[in-house]
Amino acid sequence: MDQYIEYFNTSGSLIVGDIYGQIFCNSKLSGMPDLMNLRRRHQRFEKDKVVSFIPPDGQFSLMQYNVTLANIQSLPIIVKPNLFVSKDSAKFDITLSPRFTSVKLMEGVILALSLPNTVSSVTLHANHGQFSFDQITKQIRWTLGKISPEVNVGGVPTLTGTIYSDD
Repeated sequence: MDQYIEYFNTSGSLIVGDIYGQIFCNSKLSGMPDLMNLRRRHQRFEKDKVVSFIPPDGQFSLMQYNVTLANIQSLPIIVKPNLFVSKDSAKFDITLSPRFTSVKLMEGVILALSLPNTVSSVTLHANHGQFSFDQITKQIRWTLGKISPEVNVGGVPTLTGTIYSDD
């Protein structure tokens, strides 16, 4: 499971980004696992660079990681934002598409947009997935679910909307 946090400038270029992830496992042990002592495990790591451990039975988190993105080419997904600002509102559209054709399927894709506190309301439309706007946190959440490389067959996922401000 990965969480991408990126900040883009108004021209759509990545300013900074981080990937936070966690790898979950589900272990179903049958019988007694082969117990190795810590010294033998350490020797195996030194020799083969293999981390050996005895997993707990059932679901558990194997590891967590954080990666800082060096550039926009690091993202597995292309985010194309367009913003048109007027005096008391702003119109936008955001399209998403896979960057690599080698990626078979991306699951659990969610895009979250944090808006300023001066936003009074938002109108939204998406051709893929579901969307919501939280009036308290001022956050748009676009849940796309799955995206495959054949995304162009059904149309590139696009979220459009208008943001209205109290100012």
